[in-house]
Amino acid sequence: MNFLQRLRSDKLYLTGLGLLAVSVFLALLPETTPGSGFSFFLMSHVAATIYFILIWTLGRLKKGRNGLPLIFVLLVMMLNGCYLLNRDAHLFYESTGWLTVLLVICSINYLLVFFYDLLPRWAQALHFFVIGLSGVLFFYLVMYLLPLHFFSALLCWFLGIPVYTFVPLFFLLFSIRWMVRSNAGLFCRISAGCGMLAAFGFVVAYMICWQVQSNNINNAYNDAGNTDLPEWANAAAKLKPDLFTKKILSADTRYRTIGWEENLNNTFGFAGVRRDPDMRHDPLISIATLAGVRLQPSMEEKRKILQAISDVKLQQEERLWSGDGLFTEDVDTRVQIWPQYRIAYTDQKITIRAGNADSWFNDQREAIYQFYLPEGATVTALSLWIDGVEEPGILTSRSKADSAYTTIVGHERRDPSVLHWQEGNRVSVRVFPVVDGSSRIFRIGYTSPLTRNKNKLSYAAGYFSGPSTRNTTGPVSVEIKGDAKEVETYGGFKKLSKNEYRRSGEYNTAWRLTLQSDEVDTASGFQFNGNNYQVSDYQHQRSAFKPGSIFLDINNSWSEDEYNQLLRMLAAEKVYAFYRNNLVELNKENQQKIFEDLSELQFSLFPFHEIERPDTALVITKSGIHSPNLNEIKGSEFHDALRRFSASGKKIRVFNLGDTLSPYLASLKEYRLFKYDQGSLDDCSLLLARKEFSDDTEDENKIVIDQSGIVITRSQNSTAANAPDHLMRLFVYNQLMHQAGTGLMNGELPADSLVAQAAEAHVVTPVSSLVVLERKADYTRFDIEQSKNALQNAGLNSKGAVPEPHEWALIILAVVILLTLKFGPVWKGRLN
Repeated sequence: MNFLQRLRSDKLYLTGLGLLAVSVFLALLPETTPGSGFSFFLMSHVAATIYFILIWTLGRLKKGRNGLPLIFVLLVMMLNGCYLLNRDAHLFYESTGWLTVLLVICSINYLLVFFYDLLPRWAQALHFFVIGLSGVLFFYLVMYLLPLHFFSALLCWFLGIPVYTFVPLFFLLFSIRWMVRSNAGLFCRISAGCGMLAAFGFVVAYMICWQVQSNNINNAYNDAGNTDLPEWANAAAKLKPDLFTKKILSADTRYRTIGWEENLNNTFGFAGVRRDPDMRHDPLISIATLAGVRLQPSMEEKRKILQAISDVKLQQEERLWSGDGLFTEDVDTRVQIWPQYRIAYTDQKITIRAGNADSWFNDQREAIYQFYLPEGATVTALSLWIDGVEEPGILTSRSKADSAYTTIVGHERRDPSVLHWQEGNRVSVRVFPVVDGSSRIFRIGYTSPLTRNKNKLSYAAGYFSGPSTRNTTGPVSVEIKGDAKEVETYGGFKKLSKNEYRRSGEYNTAWRLTLQSDEVDTASGFQFNGNNYQVSDYQHQRSAFKPGSIFLDINNSWSEDEYNQLLRMLAAEKVYAFYRNNLVELNKENQQKIFEDLSELQFSLFPFHEIERPDTALVITKSGIHSPNLNEIKGSEFHDALRRFSASGKKIRVFNLGDTLSPYLASLKEYRLFKYDQGSLDDCSLLLARKEFSDDTEDENKIVIDQSGIVITRSQNSTAANAPDHLMRLFVYNQLMHQAGTGLMNGELPADSLVAQAAEAHVVTPVSSLVVLERKADYTRFDIEQSKNALQNAGLNSKGAVPEPHEWALIILAVVILLTLKFGPVWKGRLN
């Protein structure tokens, strides 16, 4: 008898496979309306119930009737039902990839029990190896759900649904029965034992690795580094972001762990209520954390360490309402690029959808997004769809926007959205409410400078963290507004026309665009309120400078070759590095040891405040994209000392050997604590040989954007008004940071003039925020009003100057004259 004949010989088994296929199909369907997930489960539950009744009434559960293969079909169907039920009841967090694959393999293996005697000898041994492996997995799941068994037993009368918590136990018991009652020989049973030993061995090995790395984290946390910094910051600098480190630090925040204290708050026992839509269930991590070393960093400190050394972005904002069950449905990105001005505008229309809530008592959710913007970018637009209508945001002071949002969301539960500036090229957006089964739409727009590298301009999109982006659609369209040469796109774009490109598919930020960098358009500008904003090439203005002392800011971004080359260049200079809590002068005896130790650091937080003579100092740095930002170390002695130094108004000359800055350095640069230059080792050598350094040429009418190689100047001159309003927006943002940077860092209250200045250009800054409220009366109540004679939300059609009042008068007068000349004779004839 072959497999097909065996399959045809038992119609009840074939019926079970058909019902199982229906159940799997239901599991693959997305939730489209509130409660649809539970409806799918009920349909699967009905199918499983019908099958159970069939095999029971037909006597296949009796001894000698070959009912075990049918029971396994039923159990696989119920296992699939568990994960359907999980959409609402949340017995488990969503499984990690390897666990999902293993469950599928185990399920297929149980279905093969029906064909066991037709399998070749090696396949039978492999079958029992997987049975042994499955036994260990289901034993774990039995223990995971054990606290629920008592309550499930009491509530079994409720449509039989609580029985699903016993499915792992049924698998375990019937697996043992199959191993005992099958015709398998000793060899196959040994294979089952090998499967169990392999599973146990792997778990033990994983736990050992977990404990070793946990000890390393604790040692790094306890090892005294810079005593002025928080312990977590010192630890983060010493930890490599390998797989184990990230998983250990992510436990409790991205992976479900087992702990009785938490379980008492989460539906009794191990099966807690899901609070994070990206939370995962990984048995290896659950077991390792239960039996492993307790980490000394707190939950908040682990989050900070993880974000300081990796690309993992976790929720940083305190919530007023839960965000469970939210996911990002669509991100429609539209980009406009002006190569002649080296700027871009990015518009993102984002759709958030809420699945079923974890709570039966509340169906309102709060969506929080963290947007990580390109360096130098500023948010210039926010809008929220209310009752199907797009409502633009109003720019006001940060305190007013926060007060309005907190009051309305916390007490009145109506529609607002708010956007705040954060350190480290970051903004946060809150949207409330997102109701179960419904969606909300908001739009964010930001103006950013392009990055110039030699003769190339490049645009790279920002990214965000927030509600899950798995299965999120993400169309992108790019329009180049001006002459473009040598355009290259990366990320699956199609060219629609000469200057238009588009990509479709899933949301992805791994795309970019480059084009040739030509001379900037100095003939055109943007005019507003009597001011003209023009762009020009940045020509370094340098003055004589001979460093009295040179400081190397060393971390793992440095190569040994460039370090040694730099030391040879600086052989006649006094060179220092920050090592073991002190600024140490480098010499032949210590320079190799110091480099070996410092190059192990994932990032460095150079103590600029410890330089005794900042006016004659030069700091040479190179960094990656990771580090804590200033706000995260606020309250430490390090931050207080740095704040006192910034209040002195002294600026330190900094030369960057790379083309990126860590969040720490980027914030200090944005606050204008540096006289800054960047380039290669040869560029640095040339400056030292000429005994000169770049001057700080910024003033109240001129700002410099280094990465683009441009200067934006404000004047009262008249030019052709062809430039987009984004020139003014970038100017005002950077000029405000130039004026108020050190004051903001020192915690000084912003002057009203700064808020008015930000409002005129409609830019989000440390002192200004964007807010959308549901009613006009809400704006009045919180003293929020639209600024007059100011730019509004940026848009995809932002261009040219906005006519001034006297210009509007001239335009109206011209229209009246033209109408009189054209229709005057007609009107005169009719009157006569």
